[in-house]
Amino acid sequence: MIVCLRENLIIKSDYSSESTVCLLNQLPVDDVKAIHDALRLKAKQKKKFVLVDNILNYINSQPTLHPTINLDERHSIKFIYCIRTPTQNSIFRVDFILEYTISKVEGYHIPIFEVLEALNKKGETKYATMFDLSREIVKEFNSILESTNQNVMEDKPSHLKRFTAGHQYASTLWILCSHLGAKYPLEVEKWLVKLLSQKNFYQKKRGMWYSQLSLIYKAHLKEFNKAIETLSRAVKDNNISPVDLADVLYRARTYTTNRRCNNKDLLRELEIWEEQIPRPKSFPSVCITALGNDLAAENQRGHYKYMYSNGDLSYMNVEQIAIRHYIDEKGFTNGIHCEGALMQTIFYILFWDIIYTGGISYTFLCKMQYLPLDFYSEEFYANRKIVIDERLLDIKSNWSLDYLKSYIDKTWCFMSIYKSLFISAYIEDSETLYKIITCIGRKIVSDICRRLVGNFRDYRAGMPDLFVYSEDKCKFVEVKGPGDILSTKQKVWLNYLLSIGADAEVCYVKKVGGAKWRNNNIL
Repeated sequence: MIVCLRENLIIKSDYSSESTVCLLNQLPVDDVKAIHDALRLKAKQKKKFVLVDNILNYINSQPTLHPTINLDERHSIKFIYCIRTPTQNSIFRVDFILEYTISKVEGYHIPIFEVLEALNKKGETKYATMFDLSREIVKEFNSILESTNQNVMEDKPSHLKRFTAGHQYASTLWILCSHLGAKYPLEVEKWLVKLLSQKNFYQKKRGMWYSQLSLIYKAHLKEFNKAIETLSRAVKDNNISPVDLADVLYRARTYTTNRRCNNKDLLRELEIWEEQIPRPKSFPSVCITALGNDLAAENQRGHYKYMYSNGDLSYMNVEQIAIRHYIDEKGFTNGIHCEGALMQTIFYILFWDIIYTGGISYTFLCKMQYLPLDFYSEEFYANRKIVIDERLLDIKSNWSLDYLKSYIDKTWCFMSIYKSLFISAYIEDSETLYKIITCIGRKIVSDICRRLVGNFRDYRAGMPDLFVYSEDKCKFVEVKGPGDILSTKQKVWLNYLLSIGADAEVCYVKKVGGAKWRNNNIL
């Protein structure tokens, strides 16, 4: 993909000067072992540094692998590794590692892998290294922001901005900020303010930047009024996503009850915004009990015990216990622990031809792609608005049931032979999928697809854990065990499902007896 991006003048990269030792050190240990074995080398220890040293000692005596020659000529490592692991993913990973290990985009050095290496360190060395890398990144990021040519992608779609140096610096700096807030709150505050001050790069994280900055003010700098002011700015920022807005408002709800805030106007302003989000107690819920497993801590077979009607004993996790409850007590015949994968599969099938339609600039640049480059951006819907709106109406009512079934059967057979977004682990065949769609209801399926197609990146996570169904009814169920609470994305999805008429609820599982595990508070 990097080659295609370079050929289309999206990035400018030169990796010819990178050393073999650098490339080897960035590969996962299993990949280094594969190269080591392919060269028929032996080592008493299988530690990564030993294997790398063995490989380097060997290739120093082999002209075709000598580290001083150009990368284009050093193809033997890639060739050997691809022969040993001839799968598409492995080959792609090696191509990517060899060409992108030390990122040099548009002439800038972006220490992505140095950051990943620092994250694996322990103790004070970890934070000191991350802090030094952060200062280096901030310096280079400032030079980009001050440059008159910072918007190098102005003649190309915005979803390609992630291939620019500015985007890579912003994303890497955010990773470091999320780890350094407690150690260096003053510096992280300045860096987050810098990220929020620009509106060109990595904008999908603006909501998280606001949340992190407010946390820095509240927990580390003890400036509670500034924390409230940060959240107030966030709710007025039109560039943050609806999910991030909800997260900001849930955070604001905890702040407004704190007596340390003396800015009453800000508190009233946030309270008005809070009325837009539901409270967890407003969701339909059921509480069930399950017998705890005394041996759970030892054999990890499950935290709960379940006795079948024939006397057989089974060890289950919290989701399996919930499924048994809905089958035994509520009259459902089937249950799937899918966490949204089911609805995503339905979405992929119903929109398969639209997702993989060509003709849209800068969406498919490489044969190895299994999704368009704009898929995780809001541009996906904007670029295909007419056909998507028509398809949503087709799903809702325009298509006859016979045509809907034939379309699902045809797409299922066609897509199963390609590598794509398709997830088939939860559904056996197209007939089962069709029955599930009609059980849910075509209007509700259309409304769920509308949300996914509008912003798949934000809404792909948070859907309920379970889907339980029978011939004439179905239910979406979010399961929570002892000590577990609803996340913001789960609240957003539950609220949306209820608003479109879907049957959804929260199932709290209370543990009775057995080994101690967290606590048994369900709310």
